[in-house]
Amino acid sequence: MNFASRAEYRDRIEKVVIYIHDHISEPLDLHTVAEVSHFSPYHFHRVFHGAMGETPQDYINRLRLERAANYLTKAREMSITNVAMACGFSSPSTFARSFKQHFGVTAREYLRGWYLSSLADACGSQVCTMTVEDRHEWNVNIREVPAMHLAYLTYLKGYNPVEICKTWERLDTWAISHSAYTESTLRLGISMDDPLITPAGKCRYMAAITIPPAIKKDRVIGILDVPAMTCAIFHVTCRGDEIQRNYQAIYKDWLPDSGMQPADFPCYEVYRDVSEATYDGIFNMDIYIPLKPM
Repeated sequence: MNFASRAEYRDRIEKVVIYIHDHISEPLDLHTVAEVSHFSPYHFHRVFHGAMGETPQDYINRLRLERAANYLTKAREMSITNVAMACGFSSPSTFARSFKQHFGVTAREYLRGWYLSSLADACGSQVCTMTVEDRHEWNVNIREVPAMHLAYLTYLKGYNPVEICKTWERLDTWAISHSAYTESTLRLGISMDDPLITPAGKCRYMAAITIPPAIKKDRVIGILDVPAMTCAIFHVTCRGDEIQRNYQAIYKDWLPDSGMQPADFPCYEVYRDVSEATYDGIFNMDIYIPLKPM
């Protein structure tokens, strides 16, 4: 097996995934997306389908609809028409047809409570009754988080702990070989999709570390510059299978009373303790929820 060649293919597809994520509200045609990958447009379609399990257009359409579902449930001040335009649909009618075909309900039905009823069905009533007040170990802090220069690798096929650990191992190997770690390095896990909206095997995870500005992109890692933004920060100590329950409680019980709304950047985790000697299946981390005024 040619590992160098396989890594190059993976790197090119990851570039496309990040590009689509960053430009999802804009027109995206096959030629433009193929240019990002540096594959010929004649072959890009098959290469992307082989790596991702769906065509580029199907992938773009699904991401647009899933972003729309996120807006409907987490940015309630947006009208359905504004949601459609913000997600790159050519018209509200096109959005309405696509949304119902994908989710089985209209956007208005989704907005009125379909999401929360699905949350209860999928996760049990305990999720829906959990509140921030019930979790006394949470120390909620709202503050301005400085801009960050990140090196990252992605895992694009779900929040599988084993595969995510392998992604972190690859990033760790790169960081050590490039002397990227410093005393102030932060380790971030960026969950790019909500598993209650996106199919489990298609959720995207980004393993990232803060690096000095002098370190640039190479063939192994990607570079992401995150702007300064206001975040609500929740300190959490929990098992891996409890992480999503914490997110659900924050979005259901804390956020609606906060006077703020989610900003247009994914939530992420900053891991406080990554020592193998002390790791016992418990995550000690901070959950960051980017915010903006209502």
